[in-house]
Amino acid sequence: MLEQKTMREFLLHIKCTVDALGLCGDHILPREHLDAVLEGLLEEYGLVISMIESKFEPLLIGEVEALLLAHEAHMKRFLKRFAISP
Repeated sequence: MLEQKTMREFLLHIKCTVDALGLCGDHILPREHLDAVLEGLLEEYGLVISMIESKFEPLLIGEVEALLLAHEAHMKRFLKRFAISP
């Protein structure tokens, strides 16, 4: 779960798990990899999750990772701006 991790750390943890399972002969489908990522996200990623799940053509895991990293950066900028405002 994402809770005390950055998005990059979270995504790397899932990728390492998927890779380790693959080395053991338990190959994970791209959709299963995506499901693992989406299920571990926090509530503030709800809009991004909805957008990803509403696509007719499934996004590649790299595209999903880019969206999530961009969303995290946007949230950090927003929170930083909000915290500085008088």
